[in-house]
Amino acid sequence: MKRALGLVLTLALVLAGVALAKTSDQTLHGIVGPGFSIGVLGGGGAAVTHVDAGAVELEVEDLASAHSFHLTGPGNVDVATTIAGIGTKTFNLTLVDGTYSFFCDAHPLTMKGSFTVGNVTAPPPPPPPPPPPRHRHRHRHHPRRHRPRRSRRSRLGRRWCSP
Repeated sequence: MKRALGLVLTLALVLAGVALAKTSDQTLHGIVGPGFSIGVLGGGGAAVTHVDAGAVELEVEDLASAHSFHLTGPGNVDVATTIAGIGTKTFNLTLVDGTYSFFCDAHPLTMKGSFTVGNVTAPPPPPPPPPPPRHRHRHRHHPRRHRPRRSRRSRLGRRWCSP
């Protein structure tokens, strides 16, 4: 009986220690690969666009040996997995108000994303592209050098005229 009670108390202390060891209020899941995909997902599996400021546990699942997951942002946040490595890596972070960017170090222009934290609004969309250039005439002639075109008939007619 004492042994069973001791086992129950030990198990309770271990579970309490695990609960105290958790330092974050939120858990985010970063994923990179397979293929050219990268993202940050919330608890429900949806893509993250906004997170509350505070302690966060970021669990990154790197599924490709040709990619990495790199997160940068305000508050000196700069964490990454290696390009050659695969597997799961956990980071405990404190996120402050601002915009955080994540990307692949090997493909930063194509594999990228961002999310906002705290009291920050997303940046406005980019302005529309400028209108296309106006059509210009194929050849620009100096006004004095411009000769009116002769019709085909007048050009042909000149050949048969006698002097």
